Amino acid sequence: MGQFYTLRYQKHLKKLSKYLKYVFNDHLMILLFFLLGGGILAYAKFLQSDYHMNLYFGRLIVILISSSVLLIGKVATLIQEADILFLLPKEQKLPSYFQRALNVSAVLPLSLLVVIFIALWPFVKTFQLYNPATYLCLSGTFILLKYADLLFQVQASYFKAIANFWRYIFLYGLAVCSLVNFGVYISLVLAALAVLYLQRRVAKPQSLINMSFVIAQEQRRMQNVYRWLNLFTDVPNQYGQIKRRQYFDALLQRVIVKRQQTDAVLYWSQVLRGNVYGNLFVRLLLISSLIIILARNATLSLVMSGLFLFLILIQMLPLMKEFDYVLWLQLMPTTIVRKQREFQMLLWRLSSVYMIVTSVLMLIYGPIVGLLNLSLTAVLLLIFLYGYLPAYNKRKKRR
Repeated sequence: MGQFYTLRYQKHLKKLSKYLKYVFNDHLMILLFFLLGGGILAYAKFLQSDYHMNLYFGRLIVILISSSVLLIGKVATLIQEADILFLLPKEQKLPSYFQRALNVSAVLPLSLLVVIFIALWPFVKTFQLYNPATYLCLSGTFILLKYADLLFQVQASYFKAIANFWRYIFLYGLAVCSLVNFGVYISLVLAALAVLYLQRRVAKPQSLINMSFVIAQEQRRMQNVYRWLNLFTDVPNQYGQIKRRQYFDALLQRVIVKRQQTDAVLYWSQVLRGNVYGNLFVRLLLISSLIIILARNATLSLVMSGLFLFLILIQMLPLMKEFDYVLWLQLMPTTIVRKQREFQMLLWRLSSVYMIVTSVLMLIYGPIVGLLNLSLTAVLLLIFLYGYLPAYNKRKKRR
């Protein structure tokens, strides 16, 4: 079964490589190169400054950064819906399949942890947060905790599994214990014992596999991957779930529900109650807000504000064609011109929220920068709505 997983994983990588070549293109690599260089330069200047760091506050920063990696990285089981039937005769051999999936999935997060601890060592040494031996034990503790987290995910595939509540209590409880020196050594021993116990539990499961749960988890993981790839290129494998979200009812009621505005109701319902476009808008807004706050450079903040507005507008374009093949909508008395106008209004209102939020945040650089951001983003929005969008629609019609 281990070879079977290897075969699936190779096909999975081949499939992802078709999208990754559009993600890591020359323009992105140049941008990442400058961001990395700027980040290293700012980090070096901070370490050379005369800033006095409190011991426990500094340790808390190290533990928070390291603990964030515990949230990254899921076990890629690559289980498909048809496996609930076709892998049933091989259920007794699936533990070796899951073990192979665990080993492959552990490479990326554990490597990221090693890089983070190497990068944090100058910070730790400058402010004398840990001695070298204790810091090495701290690194080993978090590596074991991440591996234990992956083991927790694998054993959750069985009907008799440890609840997620105890999983988080254990992982983050030991992370907090690392604030003190003796807590680091205790956490290291407990993390090692937990890995041994969970490894034995995964190798010799005590119950049957909950295939429906495994399939649902893998589909959710892949949707997160596709959603990230969709920021850079069109991914056809995306699907969304609709949630009620009653707290948006008042906002939806402000959209006049008339037969002439059918498209507006559909667009706003998809944004507010779907999990693709609304989440995408909020995610990009939060990322741009963090960059504006942390950049401490007005020019860079203005450039990133315009870039993220453009990303939001580009990623919203598929919404305009979302309902083209819904049969009953063909009976509604609406026109293509009205549909395009309602979509433009949607983009205008969402962009207005983005422009107001980012302009308010830009006030930390002064009122002139805030007004300049509002003006530049407004010009960019007008060019997109009345220049790029009509040309995009004409190009789609010709196809």
